[in-house]
Amino acid sequence: MAWASRCAQWVHRCQPVRRLPGTLTEGRCRKEAFRITPKEAWPSTMAARRAFSATPAGPAGPEMPEDTRPSSGQPGPPPVHPFFMEVLRGMGQVVFCNSALSGGFLVGALLIGDAQLGVLALAGVTSATLTARAASLDPQAISDGLMGYNGALVGCALSVFQPGVPLWTALAASIGCTPQLATSLAMAALTATGAAATVPLAAKLGPLLPVPQYTIAFNAVVLAILAGFTLALPPPQKKQKPSDSEQSQQGGSVLGFLWRSGAIPDMIEASLHGVSQIFVVNHAGTGLMLLAGIFCYSPAAAAVTFAGSFVGSLTAVLLRQDVDEVMDGLWGYNSALAALAVSIFFVPLGVSFGMLACGGAMASTLATIGFKEVLGSAKLPPMTVPFCTVASGCFLLGGRVPGLVHAARPHSPEMNLHAYHRF
Repeated sequence: MAWASRCAQWVHRCQPVRRLPGTLTEGRCRKEAFRITPKEAWPSTMAARRAFSATPAGPAGPEMPEDTRPSSGQPGPPPVHPFFMEVLRGMGQVVFCNSALSGGFLVGALLIGDAQLGVLALAGVTSATLTARAASLDPQAISDGLMGYNGALVGCALSVFQPGVPLWTALAASIGCTPQLATSLAMAALTATGAAATVPLAAKLGPLLPVPQYTIAFNAVVLAILAGFTLALPPPQKKQKPSDSEQSQQGGSVLGFLWRSGAIPDMIEASLHGVSQIFVVNHAGTGLMLLAGIFCYSPAAAAVTFAGSFVGSLTAVLLRQDVDEVMDGLWGYNSALAALAVSIFFVPLGVSFGMLACGGAMASTLATIGFKEVLGSAKLPPMTVPFCTVASGCFLLGGRVPGLVHAARPHSPEMNLHAYHRF
């Protein structure tokens, strides 16, 4: 009832001020509407910031009962449980954005690109966040979404790869439901379980690694699930890979890529697909919305993400990789993440920073070639293993190469540079 009362009060106070004939003149009405001084408006402003920020408010004296606190005359933020903000920040942390607003953009982008994938991503981040809360892990890490982002990626991956479909189809026939429903329910259960499993793994890896853990927990859990189902239920044989001559005829070269259509529009589309493939979605509109969500947190980070995907896709074309895979973004997402990680964990100080971000994007493409061969022999996808490998190598270069400076408190390129010049 208290929550409903606050909602009703908030909606009522947001109504426009109306002139009351016979009681207030129009000028007095305006004066009453804008009478609040800036100092009086601070409480509601700070409350709104706290609702969408992961940084806890500093000490401001003893708490007062809600009914005795001074009212500013303006509505505060709508009542939102902290758990929902943690879930949204968990979505945002997939692309290093500690922002509920960015997380909301990402959720919308996934629901547009693939509704089922978006639902499973939300299920994954929710399961991981609940597990972290139940295990009483670091409250600040939970609030920042650092315990939920691996779970979101687990939901995305399982939604696409859907391991064990023959098993779920047979189970559907025995219980009298459609195979699609049985598979969806199985993926939801696997997502909740796998997402929960990433939490203790991430909590243990954090203190042990000399580098940020990135998405190592996600890779370990998802590859274990896929490997288990591959061993138990071998997938059908794929079509034989075309020979080099056939591949060149299909456009697996630079000339073939340029021949297909205008190179620049194709590269832009491939780069957007590369951004969307961070969440295992092949949709240019989703990629654009993901960039918009990152832009809300940091315009520079959004630009670096797109540039990383562009460089990675272009490198794959120059290395004569399959053009269809390039256009689907499969050669761009690891590069986008590697470049983004450099922008988050390093201070942007000129040429060295730019070379590291660009080199990381190119190295991710090379690493993808190697991991595709290694994991492909076990019929497993490379996931984000190339990104984790390259980003860890880039991080270790900090302080060892002139001009590469680690951010004291990693945030965004703009904030990292501001903090560096300030201190």
